[in-house]
Order: sequence, then C-alpha cells, then structure tokens
Amino acid sequence: MTGSDAPATLPVMTRILYIHHGTGIGGAPLSLLGLIRGLDRTAFEPVVLCLYASAAVGLFQRAGIETYVARTSRDFSHTALDWYRLTRPRDLVRLADRLALALPTVLETRRLLVRLRP
Repeated sequence: MTGSDAPATLPVMTRILYIHHGTGIGGAPLSLLGLIRGLDRTAFEPVVLCLYASAAVGLFQRAGIETYVARTSRDFSHTALDWYRLTRPRDLVRLADRLALALPTVLETRRLLVRLRP
C-alpha cells in the first residue's frame, strides 16, 4: 500500500484514573468534573473511582465519564494519622492497627489498577 492507501491508525489514548474520596456534591467533585471536561478527549480517557456510592457517582456518569465505586476501599486521610514514637510499644501497636485497616484498600487498589489499566 502506498501512503494514501494505508489504513489510518487510531491515536493511542492515555487513560487517567482520578480518585474521588468525598461523599457529596461540593467543591471537590465539581472541580474534578471541570478538570475532566477540559481534557482533550481525543488524547485522554478519564476514569473516576469514587470511594463511596454517593451523589458524585451520578454527577460523573451523567457527564459520560467511566465511573466506578470502590467496594472495600477506605479513606485514610492524612488528618486521621497521628505521630508515632516507634520507641513506645503502645505506638507500635496503634501503627500496626492503622496499617491493618489500610490493607484491604491497598489490595483493592492493586486489583483496580490491573483491571482498569490507567
């Protein structure tokens, strides 16, 4: 085939995974929606993962954005963390408890990254 006879190749789109951790319609999901609407949709394919089944899920879905709800993920905000003195046994136990609570989120995130391929 010559140049004009060759089949057109489709551009490779980059998938971007956004994680929304809120539960309502406010500044965060509206800002995220605005950011996604500004994407060049011929180059980027947005995917939103909501940590909670909330009104934000419908907001993204109505905008035509591929949207998922996490099954077992937990929001472990930096504000919920604490200072740990690793020389104190009590703090070591508290840290181990926090890490154990985060393990299901880490495992689910890994599964989702494999499945969604952002």
